[in-house]
Amino acid sequence: MTQAYLLGIGQGGSGSRALLLDAHGTVAGYGYQPVSRLLPRTGWVEQSPEAVAPSVRAAIDAALA
Repeated sequence: MTQAYLLGIGQGGSGSRALLLDAHGTVAGYGYQPVSRLLPRTGWVEQSPEAVAPSVRAAIDAALA
């Protein structure tokens, strides 16, 4: 029998998160990977897409481990 899971991904100002839930809403896995921030001007915070994409993948891998 196959089990159903839900994978949620969150991108915040400091990193990427992945949360894996089973069909009952129980946490089956969690992953977090920090992302470097760029500060081009006072009061501005940016993240490079080239840094975000691998961090999302790393968070997913950690949640599935």
